[in-house]
This record gives sequence, structure tokens and C-alpha cells, in this order.
Amino acid sequence: MENEDNPNLFQELAQQDQLENKDKNEPHYVQETEKMRRERIMRKMEQMQSTQQKFTVQNTRQLDNHYDNHIHQKHWIAPGLQKKGKYNYTKDSGLGHKINTKEEQKLEEQRAKLEEQKKNGIKNYHNGKYFQFRNYKELDNCSDEEVVVTIEYCTNCSKHNSTTRHDEQKYLNQALSLQKEILKSFRIVTVYLKPNVYDERDKSVDTLYVRQRLGAFEVQISGGMQEIPLEGQPGQFRQIPKKGVLHSKLKTGTWPDHPSILSQIRYYMPKSNIQVTLNLEDFDLNEVDPKQFKNAKVNKLYEIEVTLRPKREKVSYEGKSLSQLQQQQISGISRPSSAVSKKSQRPLSGVSNKSKQSGQQVVQEYDTSKDKIIGKTNSDGTLIFEEVPYDVYYLEIEETNEFKGIKEVIDIFEYKENGEPLDFEYNLRHQNLTFLKLMCQWGVEASEDEKQAIKTIAGNQEDQFMLPRGPLDKAQLEVIPIRDGEEIEEEMYDDVFNGVSEITLLPKKQYRIKIVKAGYQPLDQLVELQAGVQELEFCVEKDPNYKPAASSKKNSQKQNNQQFGQFDQQSPQLQQQAINKPVRPVSSSNKILDIYTYDGATAEPLENVQIEINEKKMNRASEINKTGDDGICKIQLNNVLEGNLKISKEGYIPLIEPYGPQKFDLTKQKELNFPLFKQAMPNQIIIRVIQNSDEKILTLKLIDSDNQVIDESTNDIEIDNNFDTGTGFISINNVKYKKGIFRIYAVIEDYEKFDPSLLRIFVLNENDQKALNIPRIKTVGQDQAKIWDIGFINGFNQEQKLNVYDDVQQNFAQIANSLDKYGFPEVNGLVHLFASAQQSSGMYSFQQLNNKLKAVTTQNEWDVEEQQQQDDL
Repeated sequence: MENEDNPNLFQELAQQDQLENKDKNEPHYVQETEKMRRERIMRKMEQMQSTQQKFTVQNTRQLDNHYDNHIHQKHWIAPGLQKKGKYNYTKDSGLGHKINTKEEQKLEEQRAKLEEQKKNGIKNYHNGKYFQFRNYKELDNCSDEEVVVTIEYCTNCSKHNSTTRHDEQKYLNQALSLQKEILKSFRIVTVYLKPNVYDERDKSVDTLYVRQRLGAFEVQISGGMQEIPLEGQPGQFRQIPKKGVLHSKLKTGTWPDHPSILSQIRYYMPKSNIQVTLNLEDFDLNEVDPKQFKNAKVNKLYEIEVTLRPKREKVSYEGKSLSQLQQQQISGISRPSSAVSKKSQRPLSGVSNKSKQSGQQVVQEYDTSKDKIIGKTNSDGTLIFEEVPYDVYYLEIEETNEFKGIKEVIDIFEYKENGEPLDFEYNLRHQNLTFLKLMCQWGVEASEDEKQAIKTIAGNQEDQFMLPRGPLDKAQLEVIPIRDGEEIEEEMYDDVFNGVSEITLLPKKQYRIKIVKAGYQPLDQLVELQAGVQELEFCVEKDPNYKPAASSKKNSQKQNNQQFGQFDQQSPQLQQQAINKPVRPVSSSNKILDIYTYDGATAEPLENVQIEINEKKMNRASEINKTGDDGICKIQLNNVLEGNLKISKEGYIPLIEPYGPQKFDLTKQKELNFPLFKQAMPNQIIIRVIQNSDEKILTLKLIDSDNQVIDESTNDIEIDNNFDTGTGFISINNVKYKKGIFRIYAVIEDYEKFDPSLLRIFVLNENDQKALNIPRIKTVGQDQAKIWDIGFINGFNQEQKLNVYDDVQQNFAQIANSLDKYGFPEVNGLVHLFASAQQSSGMYSFQQLNNKLKAVTTQNEWDVEEQQQQDDL
């Protein structure tokens, strides 16, 4: 049956097999039956047919100019179903049949429209490059004061990961982060997020266009109007929206650079003029000769350089996972977002060095020097910046020897919202300090030829006849002020001198400078210093009559040998660090102290806070420094030993902090952080807690004179335990007219964070503030402390004290004896008491608290028996 399909091939194979196997008819071979022979020939025939089919598929030509007839047979079509097909000839397969259906014709038309749509490009006005522009409807019809930005990003990356390696979460985080950066810097900009979403079943041109933009992260903008000439109408123009592409990942293959994006947006922002007027204290322009108006040495207001530099704060962004964003619909993501930012928490500790516990978030800024605008004042001290883009700027004036520098913030958006003119006037203050840089080298006297050369170059000056050979180190420096011809030893500055020293002194005074080192000629100079930055350079020669003692020479050599021996034992890396490390004198004059002040109730930085350092041992007027808009004031320490640090602002309770070696050493600090509080109302006591933790550490509660637990606000008692801004408080009004004892205590929610480094508590009244000690948690028996008994307030006046019986903790006699010890001496007409339970570090377990507060009706959450059972477990 098998050979009936191709009998000729079977016969040929049978004859060939008979010839090949005639030797197998020998006696030593096993005799093959006819059935076995037929099966063997059939297997061989099937193998040949299979090989022929594979060869036919790979190449239709079996031999040159010969084709397989079975491949190019006319296809069978049922009669009456289709029209007679048309044939065409191809190089590979010969004749083929082509059918132009309506779907294919429609697809070709869509592809033509798609290619035409892709050709639509737009020129980027920032760098002149052309980019493919996707025209969203939100980008049309923008007014002169409106700017719209769209961020197109790739989605559904899991469906095309077979050909790409896109991370959908990264695309979303990049879009949200950039949106936050733009809204932070430009509050009038509207930002739309445009995810690339399409239906795979849709065959429209728009869907085909979107599918070809896989991996897109395109940032486009439209803002304001521009004029373009009309074709065929010379001198005629029409206005169109000004559009541009800020970044294209399809073209560049990179993620956007945020500073570059923010810099390009400035081109599309509305513009306005800014006028700046400068005044200099103790300088009257009317007294200057009009002929000298343009002489900068006479007219000190002429050609003062003023710089406008954009303020760009880096925005920290914590990306959300896709699971967290599942509830947000695509239409919701596409809506514009507002530029509302959260309030940042401020550090708590009055002495903090940016540790983990302080929680201070350092504001980092982008470098915007390439976008700065520089101008110089005219003879009237006025400068007009023309066509300045709307932005938040730093107005900067560098300090000179004539006046101090200025760094102010100008928020154009705020002025435009309030309808205020952009006209600013600043008063320049004279330098009231001298920043002296003192340099001294040792050298040798020049020869006659060298002196002649020096006279030719530098003039005939004797101090120029010394040739320096190196810095004078390990010397003793003394700077002594002179008043009325007498040296003021109490104000003398002395320090180890190592070639260079920077000192801050009072200007327009006379000083005696002494530099002494064994083996060199001593230096003794009288100088008069002016305000500003000054540099003095000296050169001393060796003392030819100096002969070191043998013992000192031997000890010096021995000490050097020991030092070299220790140096040789160090690793090469430590040796190189020792070589590169500069030698600095141990002096507080080279230290800069950063003091940060903030509102203790809102955690916002405070501007124009006066900071004054009063040194007891220095009979000199202290300089008053002020904080900037960021709440930071930089103070250069100069001979600071012992005194008081005063921090004050109008409307706030002043703060005085003593410092000194035995109290609080300023020279060992780099940063200080202080909260200031507004003055309380008359007869008002506020207990305010500041915490530096995202989780609640404690809950404030109060027991009134009726032994009722109060944890919510009432008429005269206000309680806030939200800690949204990092603070909570209890406020008691009309304390003078209250009767009874008010017990203040706290329930510790997280005892692991109950630490003085993360928690501070203050007591405030009308005139004063006092910080209470935070006790450290210690194990009380076998259980942990849960309740902090903060203290109590006595609302009785002097006449009613005798009628008071027992307090819940101690009797009245003990309270009366403690008034003078724990009370506020500055308070007049208001008698109150605020004391901590010092005997047990202010901490009580539930069992101990039950013994102290027997009269208190506990609520369900204060069920002592239930807590005792939990403690026993």
C-alpha cells in the first residue's frame, strides 16, 4: 500500500538496493526476508522525501532554471466565492496572489497620516534644536500670564518588556518628582501628567501614534504668545502660543536634568521690570559735587554691582509604589496639581550638630549661577532690571570695605498676587568690623643687585629688601589694642602663629602686633586698621646672635627622632594625610558659629532675630547680628571665653543662655538651634512639648481641682495632642482666678523615643520661659515606666492658701515652702508652682501612680487593675 503513492520511486530504490546488497547474499550474512526488505526501502524513501521538502522550503530552485512544480501550482478557489485573482511575479517565489482589501487600504491611509503627523516638529527656543511635538489640547489658548507644562511618560511597560527593559515605577516617580520641582519653583505654572495609555483593539491613527512612542518621557511647555510673519504679506504678523519641548527621552535617550528644565521654563514665564534703589548710611548724595557723580571713589553709590540669582531648592521626593497609586484614576493623575508644600519639621535641641537625633533637614539648592542677572547702579544708586522672568530671586550685593553685603529674597509671584509694585529699596550698612589676615615669613636680606632690582620694580621701600624663604611657624602672636596711648592688656589677642592668622577686630583703632620666635628677630609693629577686609604681610630674618643651649638642642633632636620614628611606623596612607594636613592655630577666631532660630509653636524659621554675644572679660560693645529668611545667622567667634548669648525678637520671649568653659563652651560648637515662643496672655500658663519624631511620643493630660481627668479642650483649658507640626501643648487661662491644684502628667506612648535628645518641654507665661529637664527612662522594678508626673500648678492666691488641704502627692506645707524655690521670680501678682517629681526622676509605674493618685477616678484606659494584670504577665 505504501508504494502506490509513488511506484516509480519505489522501483528505483528497490533496484538500487539490490545492487548495493548483492554481497549480503553470502552465506555468512543473515538471510533477509522480503518483508524486512520492503520496510527498509520504505524508510529510505520517506527519509528522501523529508529531505526534499526541507530543501524545497529553503530554496525553491532545485536545479538551475528548474522549479518545483508542486510549489507554484495555481491555488484552488471555490467557484463563485471570489473574483478571479491577479498574479504578480516575485524573485523568490515566482508568481503570487495579492488581494487589496478595504482594511489594508484603510491601514495604508492611516500610515500615511501617521508619517505626516510625525513630521510635525517644533524648535526649542532654549537651544535651537528641533523636537517632535505632541500637541495636547491643554497647550493651546494660553494667556499671557499662563504657563502650562505637560509630562508624557510611558506606562504598561510589562506588556512590552519582551523588547524593552522599562521600569514603569521609575517612569512614574520621575514624572511626580519633576512635577513637584516645577511647582515648588514656579507657583503659577500648571503641570499635567500625561501617561501613554492606549487600547490594543483600537486601530486609529492616534493609537498607532502612541504605540510608536514606547519609552517616551517628553516634557513640553506652552506659555505666552509670540508673533510670526504672515506668508505673502510683508510687515504683517499674527500671534500664536509660544510652545517648546524642554526634554525628549525619545531623542536623547536620557532622563531629564531638573536644573536644566527649570532654567528653560524661565524663557516662557511672564516678564516684568524690577527697580532697586540703594542708600548708604551716613552718606548724603546731595553733598557730592555733581561733577563727581560718576566717580566711584567719591560717589559711593555709583556702579555698585547687584545680582539677581534664581532661588532653586532641591525637593526631596519619596516615590510611591504602584500599589499605593492604584486608587488614583488616569483622569485624576492628568489633573493639574497645586504648589502646596508641607511644613518641614525643625530641630529641637538648643545644642545640635545635625545628628540623627536632631532631625534637621538641610535645605540644598541648585547652582543657578548661569541664570543670574547682573547690573550696576547709576549715579543716583538706582538700577532697573528690564524684562525679568517671574521667579523667586536672591538679590545679592557683595560686601566691600565700605559696606556690608546683602542677600535678600524677592518673590515676584507674591508681589504680583498682592498687586504690589516691584520697587525695592535697601539701606547699606558700613562695615563695623575689621577682618584682618596676618601673614609672616622668615627671609634673608637681599644683595645689592637684588635691592636695585627691587627698587626698579616696587620702589624704594626698606621692607621690600627682605627675600622670603618660608612661613614663620610655631611662633607666638600677640595683638594688643591701644587706647589713648596705653595698651589694653585685658583685650589682648594671643595665639600660636603658623604663618597665617585671621582675626576679627574693631576698626579705626590702633593695634600693636608682636610676633616672637626663638632664633628670629622679633616683630613689633604699630598699625591702624580700617573697616573691612585687610591683609598685612611681614618678613623677619634670623637672629645671628642666637645660640641654642646644648640641652635644648639635644632634647629637640631627640624629640624630632621620636616623631620621625612614629611617622615611619605609620601606614603610607596616614603618612600622606599627615603631610597634606595643614597646621592650624588653636583659636576661636577662625570659627564660624551657625545659629538657627525657629518658632517653637509652628516650627517655621524666624527672620530678623537679634543675636548678641556679651563677653564678660572684654570691655567692648558686642555686635548685633540678625538671622536671614532661613532663620540662620553666621557669627565669627573672636576671643569668646565666658559671657551670655542673648536671642531676642519683637513679640517673642527673649532667651539668654550663659556660656563658658564650666557651663557651655561656644568654641566647641559649630551649630546651635533655639526655639522662640510668643509671649503668653496675662494670667495664662502654657506647657508646650516639642518632639523630633514622626510618631507620637507622649500624650498630655490634666487632672483638675475636682479630680477629673481632662484630655480635651474646655472653656479655660486648651489641649492639643496632634503634634502635626511636632509640637503639643496644654494652655490654662485665668490662672489667677482658678481654685485648687491642677496636676499635669503625660502618658508615654513610645518609651524607646522618650529621650532628652528627641523631646523638650517648656513652661511659658507672660514674661518668661523655662525649660524642664526630661528624665531618662529607667527600669522601675520589673516593669517599664509609663507615666511621667510632670508637676502641678497652684491656682490659689496668698489669702486662700491656708484653706488648702492635701494635694494628691504632697500636702500644702510642702507646696508653700517650694514656691520660692521653684517659682518664677519675674512674675508679679501671679502665684503658681511648677515642679517635677525629682525623687524618682519624674517617672512612675501604674502601680506607684495608683498609690499617689487615689482620689482620681480612672477611666477605662486608665484601669489600674487591668494594667497590673498585664504587668504581672
